Amino acid sequence: MRDCVVLAQRHDDDARLIAYLVPATLDTAALRCWLAEQVPEYMVPSQFVTLAALPLNANGKVDRQALAAMSARTS
Repeated sequence: MRDCVVLAQRHDDDARLIAYLVPATLDTAALRCWLAEQVPEYMVPSQFVTLAALPLNANGKVDRQALAAMSARTS
């Protein structure tokens, strides 16, 4: 894994975790299983989105608004 950001987002009346990933190599099933062993079930993201790179703002920080906009388009 090169980079990863997890955001909590509301969809209708439901809150969910979405993981945005920049993988070196990725097997999402294996990642989900590994996470299930490491953290409580409610902390395992319900969705994994793979990206070529995380969007950055002018300050070089992760642009969380751009990520939120991406998930709004895919929901």
